[in-house]
Amino acid sequence: MNAFTLQDLNTLLARHSEPCVSMYIPTHRAGKPVEQNAIRFKNQLKVVEKALRERGFRDAQVKDFMAPAEGLISDGFFWLHQSDGLAVFMNPEGFHFHRLPYAFQEQTVVSRRFFVKPLLPLLGTEQNYYLLALNRNNLRIFQGSRYGLREIEVDGVPKTLDEALQYDQMDKALQYHTQTPPVTSQGAGRRAALFHGHGAGGDDTGQKKDLLQYFHMVDRGMHEVLRDSKVPLILAGVDYLKPIYEEANTYSNLLRDGVVGTTDKMAEEALHQKSWEVMQRHLEQRKQEALEQYDLLKGTERAGDRLEEVVKGAFSNRVLHLFVNPEARQWGTFDPGTFEVVTHDEPHPEDEDLLDYAAVQTIQHRGFVHTIKPDELPDGRPLAAVFRY
Repeated sequence: MNAFTLQDLNTLLARHSEPCVSMYIPTHRAGKPVEQNAIRFKNQLKVVEKALRERGFRDAQVKDFMAPAEGLISDGFFWLHQSDGLAVFMNPEGFHFHRLPYAFQEQTVVSRRFFVKPLLPLLGTEQNYYLLALNRNNLRIFQGSRYGLREIEVDGVPKTLDEALQYDQMDKALQYHTQTPPVTSQGAGRRAALFHGHGAGGDDTGQKKDLLQYFHMVDRGMHEVLRDSKVPLILAGVDYLKPIYEEANTYSNLLRDGVVGTTDKMAEEALHQKSWEVMQRHLEQRKQEALEQYDLLKGTERAGDRLEEVVKGAFSNRVLHLFVNPEARQWGTFDPGTFEVVTHDEPHPEDEDLLDYAAVQTIQHRGFVHTIKPDELPDGRPLAAVFRY
């Protein structure tokens, strides 16, 4: 599976030679339906060939353009190893694809730019996160997305409680040797005794104090990873550990929701499933909050659902939240020089999907894109926006 990232999106959005071909095909992972994968791909290539000829491509030019994609048709191994959807992008500069866990609606678009709106459910709302699997004896840190988890090592983050307390004892010993008070006549030849252990007296209060000290060290180490990031941090662990870490935490985007369970006995696949469920709830909540904001601002200059207004606002860095129906299209052109928006019922050779254009501009200007269903906006509008100003 070739995970699709914001970096991949930015590569697609860079200026490219025309025409840009974007193909989205639902695929099958196993069983008899696998045979349909290559057939669907071949049928979409016929759509591409027709579009190229309509643009004046000669036989030799069509052959050269299509060669990389044509070579895949007979690659049986490739078609046997698919996910739920295949996204293919090609233009005169190259050809590349992504096998993704998302069942696309079958479609092919030939335009001045790559068509990326079907990818918005995968990345339009910044779906990356960090997962901190809390454990006294085996703390783990992961980078996560809808695709899975990747464990990472972070310098300065102790993996166990014993390791953290050992570091603390070494620090105190260093302070003891460098800041020892003068010996008085009453204490000649003696120094004040220092006592260390896992909680004074071994009671619950002492254990919590040790854990809080441990998690303060983890929090400081996590800042080296998170820094100025706004990526959500999710906690996983048994019930009593989470509130202690929350007390130590200084990161502003720690999610209140988390994964409950003994993490050292939880497989990575289970950790991913449960943490992604937390992330999905967070994303849905953020969308609902944005929709509520839209309802409050509707009728003012801070919100709008007219295509022309939203397209211009997205280009001008005005759009904070964009709501778009990924199944809808509106063909036309936008001229950044004149700010003119022209729409057509059927695609013209120079057209692009203006809903796609608005989404792309919003992402590039660090706005939030929320995919919606037709009934989530008044009058079934295909898009709407909350503006920054």
